[in-house]
Amino acid sequence: MSILDLLFLNFSTVGFSLIVLPTAVWVLVDARTLRVKKGNLGGGFFDMGVAGWFFSCLLLWIVAFPAYLAKRGEYKDQSPSTMPDSSVRGHRKCPDCAELIHADARKCRFCGLVLPINQA
Repeated sequence: MSILDLLFLNFSTVGFSLIVLPTAVWVLVDARTLRVKKGNLGGGFFDMGVAGWFFSCLLLWIVAFPAYLAKRGEYKDQSPSTMPDSSVRGHRKCPDCAELIHADARKCRFCGLVLPINQA
């Protein structure tokens, strides 16, 4: 093995293990989080499911990863709210400023509105 081989370390292997594989795994996790499904965007070349995006990024990273980043905003617009229902339990929206406050609150801590006691 020559000194040049040690210095440059076969870029294709290093590039794959340090760039392509981690970003493909990130796309897999992010697409699952956004609940990406084939057909969400109404068709087209880049309208794929989670597995399609993962394998596309794994095999054709230079095209698929930028395409996923470009389409990610459209998927975010279509995905349901990422806030779980359990975090909203025991809270309500202030009728004046629409911030989440405790259900038992008598006064909004954001805008100072005095809330009626019978309001649920």
